[in-house]
Amino acid sequence: MKLALLNSLVITNAGCYKAKEISTMEAKCLIRSYARTNGLESYIGHTSTASFLSQLIGIPVEVNRQRFKQRTHQPVICFKLYDRLPENKCLHVQDLKTSAYAFFLLQKIE
Repeated sequence: MKLALLNSLVITNAGCYKAKEISTMEAKCLIRSYARTNGLESYIGHTSTASFLSQLIGIPVEVNRQRFKQRTHQPVICFKLYDRLPENKCLHVQDLKTSAYAFFLLQKIE
């Protein structure tokens, strides 16, 4: 089953979920491992976020604005911004570098 990348911590359909905050290093290792083995699906909808994550992780992260529906037991890495930005502000990579963020591992249990 492929690992999905999301640019928010969001529940995409009904079910029971488990979310665990993970370190940037844990996220990098997990993403790189899946990219080499099972595969990686990006659902990062913003170019600046995809560019920032590509630089941070060291592998290309594609922009994909399609709807994602998590399957049971499918692992998802969520990139969560903590900073509240002004409305209608277009984020740039530099904005993301100076923003507070975290990674979460989200799993759909049932």
